Amino acid sequence: MRNLLFSNFFRLSRSKLFRGEIIVMIFSGIIAALGAFAQYKIHLAYGKIITLDKVFYGYSLLIGILTAILSSLFLGKEYSDGTMRNKVICGHRKINIYFSNLITIIIAALLLCAAYLVTITVVGTPLLGFVTQSYDAILLKLLGSIALVIAFSSIFTLISMVCVDKTVSAIISVLGVAIFTIIAWHLNDYTDWLDSPGTPVYLCLTFLHSFLPTGQAVQYGDIDNYALPITHIWEMLLSSLFVATVTTAIGSRIFRKKDLK
Repeated sequence: MRNLLFSNFFRLSRSKLFRGEIIVMIFSGIIAALGAFAQYKIHLAYGKIITLDKVFYGYSLLIGILTAILSSLFLGKEYSDGTMRNKVICGHRKINIYFSNLITIIIAALLLCAAYLVTITVVGTPLLGFVTQSYDAILLKLLGSIALVIAFSSIFTLISMVCVDKTVSAIISVLGVAIFTIIAWHLNDYTDWLDSPGTPVYLCLTFLHSFLPTGQAVQYGDIDNYALPITHIWEMLLSSLFVATVTTAIGSRIFRKKDLK
C-alpha cells in the first residue's frame, strides 16, 4: 500500500491537470473575496453588512466538478497506459490498488479545498475581516465539507475504477455532476418556496436535498444560506459518510472481480 501511495503522489505532484485545478481554486478564492468586498461597499450605504462568511465555503460548489475531472483522467490514465494491469502482475492486491487510488483522490480534493480556503482567508480577511461565526460552527462546517469531499471522491473513484475508458468515465462523471447540481439548485428553490414544512412532500425534498452530495454542496456554498443549523450539518455529514461507505464497498467489490486485460 505504501509503495502504491508513493507512486500515486509522485504522479500527482507532476500532474499538469492537478496544478491547473489548484490555480482554478486560487483564482476562485480571489474572485470570491473581491466580489464579496464589492458587495460590501454597495450594501454599506443601506446599512447592510456583507461578511466573509458568505463566500468562505464557496469551494464546495467547485469541488464536485474538479474531483470528477481529476479522478476520471488521473485514474483512467492507469488503464490507458497499462499501469493498472502491471500493478496486479507485480503482485499488488486489487483491494490495495483500489484504496490507494481512493486515498489519493481524497487527498488531492482536500488540497484543492485548502487552496481556496487559504486564498479566501489571505485575500478576504484584510478586506472584510475573518468569518464571524463561532469557531465551533466553523470547525463543524469544515468537517461536514470534508465528509462531502470523501463522498464525491468515493463516487468518482468507483466510476473511474470500473470504467476502463477514461473518456467515457469523464463524460459520465462530469455529466452526472452537472445534472445532479441542477437538481440540487431546484431542490434548494423548492424547499425555500414551500410553506408547509410538516408535509410528506417537504420532508422528502429536504431529505433528498441533504442526502445528495450536490445538494450538500449547494447548501454549503449558498451565499444566502451560510448559517446552517448545527443539527442539519450533522445530518449532511452522516449522509456523506454513508454514501462514501456504500460506494466504496460496491466499487472495491466490482474491481476485485474485474478482469484486467
